[in-house]
Amino acid sequence: MRKPSKSPAVLGKLAPPRLGRVFARDRLFALLDALSDHPAIWLHGAPGAGKSTLVATWLQARKSKVLWLQVDAGDADPATLVEFLDALFAAAAGTTIDLPVLRADDLADLGAWLRRRVRRVLQQLPPPWVLVFDNQQELPADSPLQAALAQVVSELPLGVQCLFISRELPPPAFARALAQQQLVVFDADGLRFDAAETEALAQLHGRPEAVAALASAQGWVGGMTLMLLGTPTSTAGPSERARERLFDYFAEEVLSRLPDDELQALCAVAYLPGSTGDMAVELSGYPQAGDVLERLAAQSLFTDRREAQFGEDPSSIAFVFHALFSEFLRRRFERTHTAAERSALVQRAGALLVKNGQVDAGLLRLMDAACWPDAVTILLDRAPDYLARGRVEALRQHISSLPEAQRVRLLYWRGLCALDTDPAAALSDLEAAYEHSVLATEAGADAGADAGAQLAVAAAAAVALVALSRVKDLDRWLAVMDTHAALAARVQAESVEARIVPGLLAAVVYRAPWHPLADALAARAERLLHWESAPGQRTLLGSLALHLLWRGQVDRLERILLRIDALSAQSQASPLTLMRWWSVGVLVKTLLGQHEAARADADQALALVEREPKLAPLRTAAELQRMIVAIACRDAAAARLHLQRASATLHPDHAVERATLEGQRGMLALLEDDRPAALRLARAAVVSAREGGLPMREHIA
Repeated sequence: MRKPSKSPAVLGKLAPPRLGRVFARDRLFALLDALSDHPAIWLHGAPGAGKSTLVATWLQARKSKVLWLQVDAGDADPATLVEFLDALFAAAAGTTIDLPVLRADDLADLGAWLRRRVRRVLQQLPPPWVLVFDNQQELPADSPLQAALAQVVSELPLGVQCLFISRELPPPAFARALAQQQLVVFDADGLRFDAAETEALAQLHGRPEAVAALASAQGWVGGMTLMLLGTPTSTAGPSERARERLFDYFAEEVLSRLPDDELQALCAVAYLPGSTGDMAVELSGYPQAGDVLERLAAQSLFTDRREAQFGEDPSSIAFVFHALFSEFLRRRFERTHTAAERSALVQRAGALLVKNGQVDAGLLRLMDAACWPDAVTILLDRAPDYLARGRVEALRQHISSLPEAQRVRLLYWRGLCALDTDPAAALSDLEAAYEHSVLATEAGADAGADAGAQLAVAAAAAVALVALSRVKDLDRWLAVMDTHAALAARVQAESVEARIVPGLLAAVVYRAPWHPLADALAARAERLLHWESAPGQRTLLGSLALHLLWRGQVDRLERILLRIDALSAQSQASPLTLMRWWSVGVLVKTLLGQHEAARADADQALALVEREPKLAPLRTAAELQRMIVAIACRDAAAARLHLQRASATLHPDHAVERATLEGQRGMLALLEDDRPAALRLARAAVVSAREGGLPMREHIA
């Protein structure tokens, strides 16, 4: 399970806009009503077209239960997006929902994982409700999350609807949903104000005489709003300019009437994604900055006032500028200030965001200002929290955004991020991190800190090498563990244990099963089985089972079997995760004489490989599992069938599978009473295991 943690703090992210001066656009409400039976609606249009206001007013008028998410670039990390969605679901349901953690295995089929998750949510949060993704264009078109969301749309029950608000049309990932009418697109041209709506807008702002001049905005509500706030002469603005130019023209006209200290405060606040009144005062240095934001929100001047949500401090009212307004203010600041002044402001904004819990946004600001040492310090401090929450991709992206010279102190953490998805890349980073630590020690750095760093690198590198079937190369890292044996033997905080024990145990099980620390590491590993999302956790169960088999500790093996069976029975597990659990369970059950249960698991694994093309690389392992069960059941014909199938798919560079196949061929020959062949094959298995660097399998052979 994931350790409890708060969602990443982003002010106003989980709140719909608080409606200011608006009116019901009944013409568009009727069009949206006509689409309400579709599982999803995609509403796209230019910035300032009134998309979010239209959706918010429509849902308010219909008294819908609304879950509103402001999408930003950070949500491209699946774990980050899911964390926010979980907060929305739990708040709407009024209770904590027991949801599975996102594992590395789940990334192989994110859509299936998200569908399983939504099914679980629907058990606690029945229809009707609407989930709004505002600013969906912030999610890259090629993000796997786009395809995952498209799959979710296809399974939504009647009464549940997704509503996507975007500047752009749906990306290609939604093509099937569009073709099957599960997703419908709301015509962007329909967002333009018609004559009656333009007149109503002018009346709302107390400017009925300006209706004729508003024609130059061509129904674009962003431009019309600014024109209505300007002077009478400004409403005859340039009709043929692009929307952004029109916006800038009238924004400058409106803001020129503000006192300079208020204008400077707004420009400063524009460097925050969202701000409380206190944050605005602290960043700008203007004591009345919060009052200025309140006034703009009351005037509906491209400033949303968002209420505290889901247990936040009730005083944490967030003010969020419209993207066009924020961009305009930043451009204005940059025109009137030096590059050094801009950099200093951005640095202060980044530090303020981090101080208020908005770490991702703060890091982006600090990196924008090239404040590399500050960013590195924050990442070193926060990296364990990113990992504990499963946000490995977000951490990896932050580290990769640093210049190479600044990145070196974080290479261990970036290696951890890739451990379960790209072990070769992880190993490269970990080796570089180790060399840096050794050089630091030689230069007189804190020897104790470097010992801990080197042991952590060794543990992570061991996990990568096992995943790459390069078990002979574990010797280098076993030597590091032996150098720091006292530290390796010390039980540490659970979060640290989750990072080092899987690799240390794997190293001793595969290369030194008689190691004096083996039993203690196994005991520590057994206490970590609940850390399902920790990097390297996928190796822990198998290493622990092999150790206990080697030591003949049947009672502990049976406890682990009970856990494997309970996990496998869950409907939330991904196919890849199920295969990993069954691979351990089949071996243990077979050796414990639970043959029928072992055969059932092995058959399930083979059936899953048949159904799931993405599992093709696991066919050899599945056939070998079924073969060992057949040998245990003295079914020579079945064993030979699965041997032939395993041989056909065996990769010659996979040391573990090659050694396993050789050993099981010898067992089959013995079962068939071909003793000369059995002896010859057993000797070949010894050689194969020795060449592969697998002493445990060598002894078994």
